[in-house]
Amino acid sequence: MKLLYSASLSLVILSSFCWAFTQEEIEISIKVKDECQIRTQATDEDVNNQLEMKLHKTRSGKCFLSCLQEYYKIVVDHKVSADGFKLIAAQIYEGNEEGIAIFSEMVDECHTVTDPDKCELSAKLMECIEKAAENRNFDRNTGTIENNNAANLRRVEICDEKISNTTKKSRKKKSDAVILIKPKKNQNSDKTEDDVKQNINPQSLKFSKICKGPNGGVAIVCDEKLIEKIVKEKLSDGYNVQAKIVRSKIKIVGIDKLLSSDEILSAIKNQNSLLESSDIKFIYSYVVKRTNTKSVVIEMDSELARKCLNIGELKIMWKKCHVYKQISLYSCYKCNGFNHKASQCKNEKSCRQCAGNHDVKQCDSDELICINCKIANKNFGLKLNLNHKLNSNQCTVYKNKVQALENQVAFDFSD
Repeated sequence: MKLLYSASLSLVILSSFCWAFTQEEIEISIKVKDECQIRTQATDEDVNNQLEMKLHKTRSGKCFLSCLQEYYKIVVDHKVSADGFKLIAAQIYEGNEEGIAIFSEMVDECHTVTDPDKCELSAKLMECIEKAAENRNFDRNTGTIENNNAANLRRVEICDEKISNTTKKSRKKKSDAVILIKPKKNQNSDKTEDDVKQNINPQSLKFSKICKGPNGGVAIVCDEKLIEKIVKEKLSDGYNVQAKIVRSKIKIVGIDKLLSSDEILSAIKNQNSLLESSDIKFIYSYVVKRTNTKSVVIEMDSELARKCLNIGELKIMWKKCHVYKQISLYSCYKCNGFNHKASQCKNEKSCRQCAGNHDVKQCDSDELICINCKIANKNFGLKLNLNHKLNSNQCTVYKNKVQALENQVAFDFSD
C-alpha cells in the first residue's frame, strides 16, 4: 500500500497519508503511528518532528522511527533491508521510473549503515537518505527533481485535511462500556438474553459482545455508556439496567519493596504521562523473596490497561518495571485443577510433569503430559494435544479458563 511511504522515506506519517487514497488506508496508517507512539513513549513533539521531516535528536523520537521502520520491513533483524526499502519506493513512485531509479540509488548508498542500537540505526539511515536526496536535489515527496508543481502542493493540502479529519475521529473513540441487565424476578440468563434480543435492535447499540452472568443476568459490551438509556426504555420495568465502564487489572513487577502503596500510585501517575489523570485503584501488593522486590496489582480503565500492556513497562521512581495482564486463576497443588485449594481437594493426586499419580518431586519422567487436557479428552471425547506444560499458552483448557475468567472480571454484576 502506498501509505508505506511514511516509514520508508522519513516523511513518515504526512507523506503516507498523501498517497493513501482510501479512508481505510489512512486509518490503518494512523493506527500504526499510534501503536508505535505508545510502544516507544514518543512525545507529540517527536511525532510532529516526523511530520515536518526533521531528523530526530531525542531517544524517544529515534525509537519511534525505528518502530515504524520495523513494522514496514525496512529494518529487519537490526539490518537495513535494501530490497524492502526499494519495494516500498516502487509502490510509492508507481509509474515514475525516474523517481524509482533515483531512490534506488539512494538506498544502495545508505543500506550499509549499521549500529548495534536499533534506534540509532534508524536515525542514521534517515540522515543518510536525507543527505543523498539533498545531493541529488531530489524531492522525496513528489519523486522528482526540483518539482514545485502547484498541483503537488495542493495534493499535500488535501492530504493534510484528510489527516486532520481522520485524527479527530480517532480521538473521539471512547472506552467500552458494559450494560448490566439483571431481572427483578427469578429467571435464568437464557430468558433474559431472549428478551434483550427480541426488544432491542443491535444496530442501535454498536455492541461487540453479549455474555450471560449469574442470577439471570446478561452483560452487553458496547461503545458508549449512554446506551444505558436506550436499554432501559426497551426492556420496560422487568429489569434493573446499569452501565459500567470496563475495568481491567494489571500486575507490575520489580518495584522497590520499600515503597508504600501511596508512593507507588503517585509515581505511576506522575512519571507516566499516559496515566497522569487516570482513575487507578490499588488492589494489593506482595514481596517476591526471590528478587527482593515488590509486585503490585492495580485496576484501571480497560483501554488504558491495554495501552500499558502494549508499552510493556511503567516508570516507578528510578526503575522501569514490567507490566503483565493480571489473571487470578488459581491452581490446586494436589490435583492441578482450577479454583480450589489443595486442603479442599477431593480429587486424586496428579503430577504436573507427566500426569501420573504422584508428586512432581518424585517424578523422573522427561515426557510432558497435561493432566487437565487429558481429563478433558476423557470426559468430553476430545482429541486435545497433551504434550505441553500445565497452564501454558499451548494448553487449550487453560486458555479457555482464562477467557472465561476475563469475561467474568469485565462484567462485574455486583451492585
